[in-house]
Amino acid sequence: MAFFAGCFLCLSALTDLAVTFDFSLTGGRLAPAIVMGFQAALLPLIAAAIVIAGRPAAVAQAESKAALPTRAAPPEEELAKVYAGLEKQVRETELYLNPDLTLSLLARKTGIPARQLSGAVNAISQCNVSQWINGLRIERAQALLLSTPLPVTEIMFESGFTTKSNFNREFQRICGLSPTSFRQQAGGNPVPN
Repeated sequence: MAFFAGCFLCLSALTDLAVTFDFSLTGGRLAPAIVMGFQAALLPLIAAAIVIAGRPAAVAQAESKAALPTRAAPPEEELAKVYAGLEKQVRETELYLNPDLTLSLLARKTGIPARQLSGAVNAISQCNVSQWINGLRIERAQALLLSTPLPVTEIMFESGFTTKSNFNREFQRICGLSPTSFRQQAGGNPVPN
């Protein structure tokens, strides 16, 4: 690379010298042609410098990528262990009843990094964290529908849901029935909504 830098400087100096002589002899009539000629001579040198300078960097970059260890997915047993601890903690503390629960809040409350938490839930329960939390909420709603005479709307709030549409949609997705139909089919407390 130093060789090319030296060549560039020498050609630049020769260009300046030739233009100076042109101005002193012809008043600068040939200056544009001289500059163009020297620039045309520089182009192959610049191209060669780029190719030569770029090659080692590309090779080094490819080697460094090959040398980087690939992050393997956590083993199934590790995910199962994280999931079991998470589920135990979420059920015992009833975190799922918090209507404002988010992945980051869940990670903070449980002390498990969000990425690890999400990976464990996805791998073990085959759903995302939001669906998993809603599943726990629906379990709670089912228990309340069967054991209390509370209206469905109150059960919705007691289960951690804030909107009736989301509650009904998730209940239907998980149970295949509306909350009212679930209560009626189970022979539970037929209380109006």
